[in-house]
Amino acid sequence: MTETTGRAAKMDDYLHRMEELLRTNGVNAAERSEILAELKSHLIDRIAEFQAQGSRDPLGEALVALGNPIEIVSEFAATANLHAASRSFFPARLLTAAWSMARKFGYGLRLFIFGLVGYTLSLGGLIAAVMKVIFPNRTGFWVGDFGFVWGIPPNTAFAHELAGKWFIPISAWLAIFFAVGTTLLLRHQLRSFLVTRHLRRM
Repeated sequence: MTETTGRAAKMDDYLHRMEELLRTNGVNAAERSEILAELKSHLIDRIAEFQAQGSRDPLGEALVALGNPIEIVSEFAATANLHAASRSFFPARLLTAAWSMARKFGYGLRLFIFGLVGYTLSLGGLIAAVMKVIFPNRTGFWVGDFGFVWGIPPNTAFAHELAGKWFIPISAWLAIFFAVGTTLLLRHQLRSFLVTRHLRRM
């Protein structure tokens, strides 16, 4: 076996191990293929660098320079999950991705909080519309000594209701507005983060 053949076999073994780790971490086939192609390209570049420096084991040094395989896979898996979430319309998936981004990369905590608030307001709009159907005389947009209340006030005796028959449609539209707006913002921010990370690695 020539040195070049042995090096290729060793690289194939390494990439196969990385693929298994990626599969274990839930990365889908398409994402695995892209990640492995990127790793292989990076390894080839580093091997060429170490060869130019006269290294006796350019592949071994390239693998050491690349870092701990488990840590590499963990980061790539997190990035792949963010990429998948950036195409999702499910609030739970987007919030989970924002939280993962904050925990794994130290960025996005404010985005997670904003998403949580936005979806909470959307849910509040839906609940308010339902409460209007169940308690039509007590639910509304009330103004009184307590200030403003969108829903059921502590006391309706000294309060005035402003929305009337428009309360349900307004609540529904507010729910849609906050849900769609929050979703679009989270998707946009996730994609922006991924693009920034990609440019930094180039």
